[in-house]
Amino acid sequence: MTNAGHSPATVTVAYGGRVTWLFKQGTPTVTDASRMHQYTSGTKAAGATYKRQFINSGTFLYHSVVGPAISGQVLVPMTVTPSSGSRTTFFTVRWGSDYAPTGYDEQVHIKEPRTTKWIYAGRSSSRARTRRSAPGGRHCRRRLCTDRLGLGKLPTA
Repeated sequence: MTNAGHSPATVTVAYGGRVTWLFKQGTPTVTDASRMHQYTSGTKAAGATYKRQFINSGTFLYHSVVGPAISGQVLVPMTVTPSSGSRTTFFTVRWGSDYAPTGYDEQVHIKEPRTTKWIYAGRSSSRARTRRSAPGGRHCRRRLCTDRLGLGKLPTA
């Protein structure tokens, strides 16, 4: 990483994987760009490194607080096993290697084949088992939520 940007700007790792940033110049930071304040490297000297483990799937955007135009993303995909099957096959969808960080909650949504509506499937730790209800691909999404407003509940859609 330099004052001009991150290289590469997009990195893909499996959940549980680590990303190490090497600071070639000493002023940029690696800071969570989601406003959830999950991580920040702080300012580092040239030659220093910052490591972050990604325990759950998702797209993690980051930027430098010194220059917000300096940005990047870490992609952590879900996994599905087995990769194919019939209507009677149970599939395991994994989106993490651990529970959500303290103060956060995960929500899981599923979209059936040939539909446009996401169905709230509940909150879970790191995986779910499901069976295909119709031919075609099923879509899953997971999101990390927090109750920073003190409302006592999390959004469900």
